[in-house]
Amino acid sequence: MAEQLDIYEFFALTTIILWDTGLVDISDECIRTGKRVKDQAMAELIFYMKDHKKIEEPGIRIASIVNFLPAVYKSARRIQDDVEVTRVFNIYTATKEFCDLISGNFC
Repeated sequence: MAEQLDIYEFFALTTIILWDTGLVDISDECIRTGKRVKDQAMAELIFYMKDHKKIEEPGIRIASIVNFLPAVYKSARRIQDDVEVTRVFNIYTATKEFCDLISGNFC
């Protein structure tokens, strides 16, 4: 990645990814909380960029960070697909718990 995220930018990106307010069957309260958390993370990221990194236009840097999201999604899907192929062809015997973790089955 050419943009070299620092730890604060990484945590902001992680917050934006993990607080997904578009999930099915979540409550209105959960949606409001998620939006509030994401807005707060974005405000703190802008403050960090202006005051600590001395970036005059943080919007451009934020856009380049958000541009990483498709690559993160693609990498996650690739890992899931690779694990599924290893299970189908019995290439690598992973535990059921590991496979559930990768595929998102937490119940």
